[in-house]
Amino acid sequence: MTKRGEEHNTMTCLTVGIFLLSLSVLTFEITLTRLLSIVISYHYVFAVVSLTLLGLGSGGVAVQRLASNAYYRSLGPKVLSWWSVVVAVTMVISAVLVVEIGTIDAVREKLLIYAVLLFVPFFSAGCLLSDAFHRYSGYVSALYGADLLGAGLGCCLVVIALSLMSSITAAFLAAVFASASAVFFAAHARYYVRHER
Repeated sequence: MTKRGEEHNTMTCLTVGIFLLSLSVLTFEITLTRLLSIVISYHYVFAVVSLTLLGLGSGGVAVQRLASNAYYRSLGPKVLSWWSVVVAVTMVISAVLVVEIGTIDAVREKLLIYAVLLFVPFFSAGCLLSDAFHRYSGYVSALYGADLLGAGLGCCLVVIALSLMSSITAAFLAAVFASASAVFFAAHARYYVRHER
């Protein structure tokens, strides 16, 4: 395969990774609105949208701070797959803990606990997206297009998923998509490791 062909394949891996991550984030966000309306009350569902925006924005700020760190820069594109794994793992942990905390009467109405739990997956996703857009600013139109398509499909998919399965299972499905994005980001990073030598 020619160098141009390999570069095309690696950018395809990156674009598919962004698509899958955005799909998982929107699927998870909408699933949380259903989950929190069951666990706490439907009055607090607005908090999910607020936490999503706070997490994504804070992740972007954190990566911009990290971009000046020599060690973080030395990690290269493989950091995208690491962030994606963190997103997937924290989605599962936070969904399970939200359900478990909802069964404990003493802490059930403590919104700060839910806010901290649900902030982490969105923060990690914000870090990943910000890093990808910063690192590959020359391809930002393709990456942003994949981001929008993934988010749109995630909104449609979650409607079907919530009619077929429980909220916690739909949250796990979102984590599966985030895990799949890690595979594509790892394939993308392999290209750069191979050509740096």
